Amino acid sequence: MDKPDRRSRPETGWLAFRDVPSCVEETLDNGVHLHIVDNGTMPANRVSIISGFGTETAARTTSIPAVSLASALITEGTTSRSGAEIAANIDFEGAMVNSRLTEHHSSITVAALNSSLPRLVPVLADIFRNADFPDHAFRAARIRSAQRYNVESTRPAVVAGRLINRLILGENHPLSAPNDADAIMATSRQMVAQTHRIIRDSASAHIFFGGKADKDTIAALRSLGAGLRPAPPASPLVPEITPPMPEPAGKHYVAMPESLQTAVAIAIPAIPRNHPDYHNLRLTVMALGGYFGSRLMTNIREEKGLTYGIGAYLLGNLDGASVSISAQCPNGTADTVINEICNEIDALATAPMPEDELTRLRRYAMSQLISVLDTPFAIADYYQCHLLYGTPDTYFEDQFRAISNLSPETIMNIAATYLLPRQMRIVTAGA
Repeated sequence: MDKPDRRSRPETGWLAFRDVPSCVEETLDNGVHLHIVDNGTMPANRVSIISGFGTETAARTTSIPAVSLASALITEGTTSRSGAEIAANIDFEGAMVNSRLTEHHSSITVAALNSSLPRLVPVLADIFRNADFPDHAFRAARIRSAQRYNVESTRPAVVAGRLINRLILGENHPLSAPNDADAIMATSRQMVAQTHRIIRDSASAHIFFGGKADKDTIAALRSLGAGLRPAPPASPLVPEITPPMPEPAGKHYVAMPESLQTAVAIAIPAIPRNHPDYHNLRLTVMALGGYFGSRLMTNIREEKGLTYGIGAYLLGNLDGASVSISAQCPNGTADTVINEICNEIDALATAPMPEDELTRLRRYAMSQLISVLDTPFAIADYYQCHLLYGTPDTYFEDQFRAISNLSPETIMNIAATYLLPRQMRIVTAGA
């Protein structure tokens, strides 16, 4: 093979559009929905069981700590298997299992070889159907959860994040309900079991598969779906969405005298994912603070040395969207950091972005987007996002088009329209 000529820069070019590989959907007789992304070259897979029950629904029906503990304890034992037996079954197959909880959904995910899936199906179905939450495991998990809350309450970034969340959602929003150590310790094993029964029997269930889907693997997926419930739920649970009612814009300070740093958290209410300007706003926020070469990183970290890291993100949830900016800085410098953030927002809104910066931004955004196509797992994640957040069928293509057509004028207009300092909810927590 010829040696590369390292004296000259390799040629580069823009990526051409590619469609997202298809996802085949199937609904079983018991109402469980299968979503199969057959895009793998190796006999391995990842399977996620997703239910339409998350922390917001729990805040209305049981409690947020109850669903959090149910998620954490899901593999600790069933009516027919101990936690040790479940772990041994999973480890013997070389598989990995984890659980996840969001505002409106809960999930169990397993990654395994195709040859192992048929033997894992009875274990996964048993976990979903017959989780027992042994008392010793429950008590230990409850104590750990409460202690973790107390430890995190000493960290300025966590304290600022909790308060900014309440400010952007509103004091009366279900997700603003108390979820402190006292609430965790007040949660009973019966509450956890009741919460899991609601998830098991009432919530809509979806199975997402990413990998190489041969005939035996598809049969195993159908068997798993059939084992999750005997029949369709009588009244499928559709997540109830509470629109945010943000508290008035303003600045809030939380005194933490022992802290060596001050955390800064800023939130601005934003447009939802289905708004025509959403993708351009996401790119504008990325330019502000969404990657290492962004304005905030260049100014506040690299030039002024006021923080190790600062980020800006557009968070698009079912409950609403917001622009989030966060950083930690030395005590006494928070006002300087906030002023510099406002200065960078003003610069984005009033001065055209230089061509080299725009090119760098577009290349970064395009590489992030194309990574969706890297693996069958990433493709399955894309389709999960489509289900969980109600994104349109053209979501990938819309992002590709927004990146391709991004201009300095677009960034200026979007920043001037949506990144308004007067709309900022600002929290500082520290000494």
